[in-house]
Amino acid sequence: MQRRQWIGSVLAALAASRSWASGTSDDAQARILDGVRRAVLETAALEGLDSRTCVWTIESRMIGPNAVELFGETSEASALARLVAGLGGIGAAVRSRVDILPDRADLREQVWALAARPVVSVRSTEAKEGARQVDELILGMPARVLKRTAAGVLLQTPSARVGWADAEALRAATDTTLLAWNRHEKIASTGKSTAVRLEGTDAAALELPAGAVMEVVESSAEDWFVRLPDGRRARVRRADAELLEAREIREEDRRRSHPEQFLADIAKTARSLAGRPYRSGGWTDQGFDEVGFVRAAFFRHDLILPSEMDQLARMGRPLSGGRRGRDLKAGDLVFFGTPARGERGPEFSSLGMALGRGEFLEVVRTREGEAALRRGSFAKPRRSRGAFLWAVRIEVADMRHPYLYSTRTHGFYQAPPAEMRAHL
Repeated sequence: MQRRQWIGSVLAALAASRSWASGTSDDAQARILDGVRRAVLETAALEGLDSRTCVWTIESRMIGPNAVELFGETSEASALARLVAGLGGIGAAVRSRVDILPDRADLREQVWALAARPVVSVRSTEAKEGARQVDELILGMPARVLKRTAAGVLLQTPSARVGWADAEALRAATDTTLLAWNRHEKIASTGKSTAVRLEGTDAAALELPAGAVMEVVESSAEDWFVRLPDGRRARVRRADAELLEAREIREEDRRRSHPEQFLADIAKTARSLAGRPYRSGGWTDQGFDEVGFVRAAFFRHDLILPSEMDQLARMGRPLSGGRRGRDLKAGDLVFFGTPARGERGPEFSSLGMALGRGEFLEVVRTREGEAALRRGSFAKPRRSRGAFLWAVRIEVADMRHPYLYSTRTHGFYQAPPAEMRAHL
């Protein structure tokens, strides 16, 4: 109701003007286009659309004295339909030429992809030059494909982040292909660096980060014999991996039955992640940044978190932390930055994980390029960190949490696979 009321009020105000009613002057057409552009922006705001997690690039132009054409592309078909319906009263015909992503026909039904390399970088723009890394995929991880071009693949990762990846680093998949992959028995690597020996080659072993997934072909007392997403066969030491389903069941049971201890164990895992390189946008054993450090710790316990600091800050009810953070528990997330002022919201600059007793763990980039883990204290504020904003305790036992997924509950991992609406 709120969406229709806003769009209706904007367009009604414009329609009431004499210039609009004339429908022929340049000034009237400019007002029409201005109203449409404002409706596009407000629709995105009211729908909670975020350019980091979806595609919403819609423009408009006059194609006649009283006709408007929408063009561009979007991954949000339902939001576009509501926008077009809301524009029905502008006094001009509205035609939509907006491309809906993914286009199954254009993609030949290959609307999914599997990471075929140990770690696949996901970048911010189609062109590699000047692009920044915004996310990563680990071997065997599924992604939703939105578009393919000569320069790469536009996709959505399990964390809902939209970005570009190299086509050669991925295995294209249809619904049927991914369904078969999701149903097959699989293992996940458990160590910081798991060596995988490829069959039929003298090449050096692949080094996989924790969480890499492979199909099980057969096993022995010492080894797993597996198939990689690109079809190659390999061997993994049994001690370096575990059955993915067993991990999913174990971790889900623990977070349901003992959520406080589960979060404390995540904090313990976080402390074990020392010695990795600093890697902007990373969250694997190849390197991570402040957000990636938190994501890596949670993923070791089969929870998939968003890729942005402000999204993490909205994953639970804000906590004040009590005097000098004494009320915070191990595993709580703590956020620092510039407090909100007037209409301007808070600006996040730093993130850490509470350890209890007023202490937290944070990532600091060293001169040598490492992601050093450092203990911080609420009793000793640091100016470069910013002011303490609030803390969040993620309710890991809440199986109905709208934005907390595991490989057991996320749509990409289901059989059949399903897209996810994950706008925080």
